[in-house]
Amino acid sequence: MKNAMTSIQELMAHPAPGLVFGPHERAKLPRRAYPTRHKSWTPINQNERGELDRLIAGAPELADLAELYAWSNGLDLFALPGPGGDEQAWALSLLPVRLWAGATAHWLPGGDCEAFLEDCPLYDHGSWRVFATFPSEGMNLVQFFSGEYESQALAGRIFCVGLDGYLGFEEEVAPNLSALMEEVVRDPAAFFDRLGFGWEVGLYGDPIEAYVADVRGHADAVSGTSAEYPS
Repeated sequence: MKNAMTSIQELMAHPAPGLVFGPHERAKLPRRAYPTRHKSWTPINQNERGELDRLIAGAPELADLAELYAWSNGLDLFALPGPGGDEQAWALSLLPVRLWAGATAHWLPGGDCEAFLEDCPLYDHGSWRVFATFPSEGMNLVQFFSGEYESQALAGRIFCVGLDGYLGFEEEVAPNLSALMEEVVRDPAAFFDRLGFGWEVGLYGDPIEAYVADVRGHADAVSGTSAEYPS
Protein backbone atom coordinates (compact mmCIF):
# COMPACT_ATOMS: atom_id res chain seq x y z
CA MET A 1 0.00 0.00 0.00
CA LYS A 2 1.22 3.49 -0.85
CA ASN A 3 1.33 5.92 2.03
CA ALA A 4 -0.98 8.92 1.93
CA MET A 5 1.72 11.41 0.94
CA THR A 6 2.83 9.31 -2.03
CA SER A 7 -0.72 9.17 -3.35
CA ILE A 8 -1.31 12.89 -2.84
CA GLN A 9 1.95 13.84 -4.54
CA GLU A 10 1.02 11.62 -7.47
CA LEU A 11 -2.33 13.42 -7.78
CA MET A 12 -0.76 16.87 -7.48
CA ALA A 13 1.71 16.00 -10.27
CA HIS A 14 -1.00 15.47 -12.91
CA PRO A 15 -0.37 18.06 -15.64
CA ALA A 16 -3.94 19.00 -16.58
CA PRO A 17 -6.49 17.15 -14.45
CA GLY A 18 -10.07 16.92 -15.62
CA LEU A 19 -13.48 15.54 -14.66
CA VAL A 20 -15.67 13.82 -17.25
CA PHE A 21 -19.48 13.86 -16.98
CA GLY A 22 -21.60 11.59 -19.14
CA PRO A 23 -24.27 12.65 -21.65
CA HIS A 24 -27.33 13.96 -19.85
CA GLU A 25 -30.62 13.47 -21.70
CA ARG A 26 -32.84 15.39 -19.26
CA ALA A 27 -30.49 18.37 -19.13
CA LYS A 28 -29.92 18.08 -22.90
CA LEU A 29 -26.15 18.00 -22.53
CA PRO A 30 -23.50 15.88 -24.28
CA ARG A 31 -20.60 14.17 -22.52
CA ARG A 32 -18.40 16.90 -21.05
CA ALA A 33 -14.80 17.02 -19.81
CA TYR A 34 -14.06 19.99 -17.55
CA PRO A 35 -10.69 21.10 -16.22
CA THR A 36 -10.33 20.58 -12.48
CA ARG A 37 -7.56 21.18 -9.97
CA HIS A 38 -6.34 20.30 -6.50
CA LYS A 39 -5.21 22.69 -3.76
CA SER A 40 -2.91 22.18 -0.81
CA TRP A 41 -2.75 24.55 2.14
CA THR A 42 0.05 25.97 4.26
CA PRO A 43 1.84 23.76 6.81
CA ILE A 44 0.12 23.33 10.14
CA ASN A 45 0.71 26.05 12.76
CA GLN A 46 1.91 25.46 16.30
CA ASN A 47 -1.51 25.52 17.97
CA GLU A 48 -3.09 23.12 15.52
CA ARG A 49 0.00 20.91 15.65
CA GLY A 50 -0.50 20.64 19.40
CA GLU A 51 -4.15 19.62 18.95
CA LEU A 52 -3.24 17.02 16.33
CA ASP A 53 -0.43 15.63 18.49
CA ARG A 54 -2.85 15.28 21.39
CA LEU A 55 -5.33 13.37 19.26
CA ILE A 56 -2.83 10.95 17.72
CA ALA A 57 -0.71 10.39 20.85
CA GLY A 58 0.15 6.72 21.25
CA ALA A 59 -1.45 5.68 17.94
CA PRO A 60 1.15 4.67 15.32
CA GLU A 61 -1.78 3.88 13.00
CA LEU A 62 -2.13 7.64 12.53
CA ALA A 63 1.42 8.37 11.39
CA ASP A 64 0.17 8.92 7.82
CA LEU A 65 -2.27 11.59 9.02
CA ALA A 66 0.51 13.35 10.95
CA GLU A 67 2.79 13.29 7.90
CA LEU A 68 0.16 14.71 5.57
CA TYR A 69 -0.85 17.52 7.94
CA ALA A 70 2.75 18.47 8.61
CA TRP A 71 2.99 19.13 4.87
CA SER A 72 -0.42 20.74 4.33
CA ASN A 73 -3.04 21.70 6.92
CA GLY A 74 -5.91 20.45 4.75
CA LEU A 75 -6.52 19.71 1.08
CA ASP A 76 -9.14 20.64 -1.51
CA LEU A 77 -9.45 18.03 -4.26
CA PHE A 78 -11.32 17.90 -7.58
CA ALA A 79 -12.75 21.35 -8.21
CA LEU A 80 -16.30 20.88 -9.51
CA PRO A 81 -17.90 22.87 -12.35
CA GLY A 82 -20.70 25.31 -11.74
CA PRO A 83 -23.52 26.16 -14.19
CA GLY A 84 -21.24 28.18 -16.45
CA GLY A 85 -18.30 25.79 -16.18
CA ASP A 86 -16.59 27.92 -13.51
CA GLU A 87 -15.46 26.28 -10.27
CA GLN A 88 -18.26 25.98 -7.74
CA ALA A 89 -17.10 23.53 -5.06
CA TRP A 90 -14.55 20.83 -4.21
CA ALA A 91 -15.57 17.18 -4.48
CA LEU A 92 -13.50 16.31 -1.39
CA SER A 93 -12.03 18.64 1.24
CA LEU A 94 -9.74 17.53 4.06
CA LEU A 95 -10.35 20.23 6.64
CA PRO A 96 -7.71 22.20 8.52
CA VAL A 97 -7.36 20.90 12.10
CA ARG A 98 -8.91 24.10 13.49
CA LEU A 99 -12.22 23.21 11.78
CA TRP A 100 -12.48 19.60 12.99
CA ALA A 101 -14.18 20.37 16.30
CA GLY A 102 -16.87 22.56 14.72
CA ALA A 103 -17.59 20.03 11.97
CA THR A 104 -17.84 17.27 14.59
CA ALA A 105 -20.16 19.22 16.91
CA HIS A 106 -23.12 18.77 14.52
CA TRP A 107 -23.05 15.01 15.28
CA LEU A 108 -22.58 15.21 19.06
CA PRO A 109 -25.30 15.55 21.74
CA GLY A 110 -27.02 18.89 21.21
CA GLY A 111 -25.97 19.08 17.56
CA ASP A 112 -28.44 19.29 14.68
CA CYS A 113 -27.44 15.83 13.39
CA GLU A 114 -27.37 14.11 16.78
CA ALA A 115 -30.38 11.88 16.00
CA PHE A 116 -28.59 10.24 13.07
CA LEU A 117 -26.10 8.54 15.43
CA GLU A 118 -28.64 7.31 18.00
CA ASP A 119 -28.48 3.72 16.73
CA CYS A 120 -24.73 3.74 16.07
CA PRO A 121 -22.93 2.69 19.28
CA LEU A 122 -19.58 2.61 17.47
CA TYR A 123 -19.31 6.38 17.93
CA ASP A 124 -19.55 6.01 21.71
CA HIS A 125 -16.48 3.74 21.87
CA GLY A 126 -13.62 6.01 20.89
CA SER A 127 -12.33 9.48 20.12
CA TRP A 128 -13.13 10.74 16.62
CA ARG A 129 -13.46 13.87 14.54
CA VAL A 130 -15.11 14.83 11.27
CA PHE A 131 -12.03 15.69 9.21
CA ALA A 132 -13.28 15.75 5.61
CA THR A 133 -16.42 16.91 3.80
CA PHE A 134 -18.21 16.55 0.47
CA PRO A 135 -20.68 19.07 -1.04
CA SER A 136 -23.31 16.35 -1.31
CA GLU A 137 -26.11 15.52 1.16
CA GLY A 138 -24.14 16.71 4.19
CA MET A 139 -21.62 13.89 3.76
CA ASN A 140 -18.53 13.80 5.99
CA LEU A 141 -15.60 11.50 6.66
CA VAL A 142 -14.85 10.58 10.27
CA GLN A 143 -11.35 9.72 11.50
CA PHE A 144 -11.02 7.65 14.67
CA PHE A 145 -8.10 8.29 17.02
CA SER A 146 -8.71 5.73 19.74
CA GLY A 147 -11.09 3.13 21.10
CA GLU A 148 -12.29 -0.39 20.50
CA TYR A 149 -15.58 -1.73 19.15
CA GLU A 150 -16.65 -5.36 18.78
CA SER A 151 -13.12 -6.44 19.73
CA GLN A 152 -11.51 -4.36 16.97
CA ALA A 153 -9.31 -1.31 17.49
CA LEU A 154 -10.72 1.89 16.02
CA ALA A 155 -7.60 4.08 15.76
CA GLY A 156 -6.89 4.98 12.14
CA ARG A 157 -10.20 3.74 10.76
CA ILE A 158 -12.38 6.04 8.64
CA PHE A 159 -16.17 6.06 8.34
CA CYS A 160 -18.77 8.17 6.52
CA VAL A 161 -21.68 10.04 8.08
CA GLY A 162 -24.18 12.09 6.13
CA LEU A 163 -27.79 12.63 5.27
CA ASP A 164 -28.15 10.37 2.24
CA GLY A 165 -24.99 8.42 1.40
CA TYR A 166 -24.85 4.78 0.32
CA LEU A 167 -22.82 3.46 3.23
CA GLY A 168 -24.06 2.73 6.72
CA PHE A 169 -22.57 4.88 9.46
CA GLU A 170 -20.77 1.83 10.91
CA GLU A 171 -19.58 0.56 7.52
CA GLU A 172 -15.86 1.23 7.21
CA VAL A 173 -14.74 3.44 4.33
CA ALA A 174 -11.03 2.70 4.80
CA PRO A 175 -8.80 1.16 7.47
CA ASN A 176 -6.54 4.24 7.47
CA LEU A 177 -5.76 7.44 5.60
CA SER A 178 -3.21 5.79 3.31
CA ALA A 179 -5.75 3.25 2.09
CA LEU A 180 -8.31 6.03 1.62
CA MET A 181 -6.03 8.23 -0.47
CA GLU A 182 -4.77 5.31 -2.52
CA GLU A 183 -8.36 4.48 -3.48
CA VAL A 184 -9.20 8.11 -4.23
CA VAL A 185 -6.21 8.54 -6.52
CA ARG A 186 -6.55 5.14 -8.22
CA ASP A 187 -10.11 5.84 -9.46
CA PRO A 188 -11.78 8.98 -8.11
CA ALA A 189 -15.05 8.42 -9.96
CA ALA A 190 -15.42 4.90 -8.55
CA PHE A 191 -14.63 6.15 -5.04
CA PHE A 192 -17.26 8.89 -5.15
CA ASP A 193 -19.80 6.47 -6.62
CA ARG A 194 -19.15 3.96 -3.81
CA LEU A 195 -20.01 6.58 -1.19
CA GLY A 196 -23.07 7.88 -3.00
CA PHE A 197 -21.60 11.29 -3.77
CA GLY A 198 -23.70 13.25 -6.25
CA TRP A 199 -23.15 16.44 -8.20
CA GLU A 200 -25.80 18.25 -10.23
CA VAL A 201 -26.46 20.13 -13.40
CA GLY A 202 -29.44 22.41 -12.93
CA LEU A 203 -32.08 20.38 -11.06
CA TYR A 204 -30.67 17.01 -12.08
CA GLY A 205 -28.07 14.65 -10.69
CA ASP A 206 -24.86 14.56 -12.70
CA PRO A 207 -22.45 11.88 -11.42
CA ILE A 208 -18.77 12.02 -12.27
CA GLU A 209 -18.10 9.48 -15.02
CA ALA A 210 -14.30 9.60 -14.96
CA TYR A 211 -11.21 11.51 -13.90
CA VAL A 212 -8.33 12.09 -16.31
CA ALA A 213 -4.80 13.19 -15.47
CA ASP A 214 -4.54 15.26 -18.68
CA VAL A 215 -7.77 16.65 -20.14
CA ARG A 216 -6.03 18.56 -22.93
CA GLY A 217 -7.14 17.17 -26.26
CA HIS A 218 -9.93 15.11 -24.70
CA ALA A 219 -12.67 14.51 -27.28
CA ASP A 220 -15.31 16.00 -24.97
CA ALA A 221 -13.33 18.88 -23.48
CA VAL A 222 -15.46 21.97 -22.92
CA SER A 223 -14.57 25.17 -24.71
CA GLY A 224 -11.60 26.95 -23.17
CA THR A 225 -9.94 23.87 -21.66
CA SER A 226 -6.85 24.20 -23.81
CA ALA A 227 -6.48 27.84 -22.77
CA GLU A 228 -6.82 26.84 -19.12
CA TYR A 229 -4.05 24.28 -19.51
CA PRO A 230 -1.64 25.55 -22.18
CA SER A 231 0.79 23.02 -23.61
